[in-house]
Amino acid sequence: MFAKRIPALILIVLCLGGLIVFLAFGSARLESFARRVSQSLKYEVARTKGGPYASSDLFLNALQIPEPSETLRATMASLPPDETALLVGTLNEPAFRQSLLTVSYLSWPRQIAAVGCDEAAASGRVLYRPRDGVKIGYAIFFMRQPPEAMAGKAQAIGPNLKLVRVSENNEPHLTAN
Repeated sequence: MFAKRIPALILIVLCLGGLIVFLAFGSARLESFARRVSQSLKYEVARTKGGPYASSDLFLNALQIPEPSETLRATMASLPPDETALLVGTLNEPAFRQSLLTVSYLSWPRQIAAVGCDEAAASGRVLYRPRDGVKIGYAIFFMRQPPEAMAGKAQAIGPNLKLVRVSENNEPHLTAN
């Protein structure tokens, strides 16, 4: 009876041995392959320190700032809680929509409104409207330059994120498209 189980036992030992060899040598090869592919695509794989904001740091990688989640949380905490911030970005920018959700999460309890601009169109598309009666106090330009009239007042949070205080005379008006 034991003699009938020997071939199955040998097969199991060989499979486990092969798995151990693959894990030891294959993971280094997979990492090398991933590095070569990412270099050929000219895309830098984001790294984080980990911690409570590891995922949101990855989502905000396009901002190119160290500890983007903590930086953004500190910036938003300095804004008045009774005003809305308007996030302005490019609709066809892949990082914009995910970053919009991440910025909204990190800005809590401050509300974020959003306008997505289309390079071909003259105006933007409202993605999230502010609540009725809430003033838009700041505009945040995500991977876009502020308009010329606002550029002088822009505070750079990083190379791809600018914060501008919106005054009464140049307050953006949101219209549905």
